[in-house]
Amino acid sequence: HVDEVATIVFQYIEMLKSEGVKPWIFEELKNIGETKFHFRDKYNAIYYVKDLASGMQTYAPDDLLTALHHVPQSFNEASIAAVLDCLTVDKVRMMWSSNCHKGHTQETEPWYGTEFTLE
Repeated sequence: HVDEVATIVFQYIEMLKSEGVKPWIFEELKNIGETKFHFRDKYNAIYYVKDLASGMQTYAPDDLLTALHHVPQSFNEASIAAVLDCLTVDKVRMMWSSNCHKGHTQETEPWYGTEFTLE
């Protein structure tokens, strides 16, 4: 059902492009992110410090904690539209991994011997 799923995903993207993204959806995602942030499980201290140090290379200090926990901060319809414009059938790369492909591939990757087909 890979083709059917891909078709539905791109139909949804086209719907978002034509109707626009609603601010209330953004607010709902923000509220969910904030709830997850405030009630997250305990995190191993060494991994948390590693993530913080790594995030300091990417995010501004004021945005660090919320950015690391994927909490959206502001609704920017133009930015969302720009990203949606990049999501096209012509630019997609789909990877489908399945045992049903065994014996039906056309190429073999030289380092690990992984069989694959490009379409």
